[in-house]
Amino acid sequence: MKRAFLMSITILLVAGLAMPVLGKGKGSTRFGDKGVITLAGNVAYTSASAEVDVDGNSSDLGSQSTLNFSPVIGYFVMNNLSVGVGPTYTSSKSEDADGNELGDSSTSGAKLSVDYYYPLGGTLFVDVGARVGYMTASEGDNDSSGLGFGAFGGVALAFGGKYGGFGTFGLFYDRQSMTVDADGDPTTTTSSFGVASGLGLFF
Repeated sequence: MKRAFLMSITILLVAGLAMPVLGKGKGSTRFGDKGVITLAGNVAYTSASAEVDVDGNSSDLGSQSTLNFSPVIGYFVMNNLSVGVGPTYTSSKSEDADGNELGDSSTSGAKLSVDYYYPLGGTLFVDVGARVGYMTASEGDNDSSGLGFGAFGGVALAFGGKYGGFGTFGLFYDRQSMTVDADGDPTTTTSSFGVASGLGLFF
């Protein structure tokens, strides 16, 4: 865990140093102007497996695969301030060591985002944002729902003048509380912190 965190910080520092160099000296961009529309988001697939080693004998504990799809459409309501909305969907499937399905789960919902892009000159911006959304989850016979919120801080680099693309890189924090719908108890709260990057278009 510590190694992964240190690696994330190292990547962030390298990207933070590189992006000002890339953005320096570039021409002006329409990105960040009032009335600009953005289309961004991510599609991610992860597959993880685990094994335990006891006295030199290793045993496979199984695997889990996860697919996430989260598009976002945004609109600059004023210079440098963007409001966005979009759906999010995550599906997970778990299998034991023999490939037998242990179960699957899915989470879907919608999120509202607000981002402020502080111009640093050229096509480089500091991106500070917040997220809030409502989620529903299904795992076997259990259904749950709840609110989630998060924050993001990093840098954004735009490519193009009137139309083009942009990339973001920074740190994020998410927190989500889900309550079982059947009886309202228990409530499960999860928190996550890490490094995130993304690509998008503006027009």
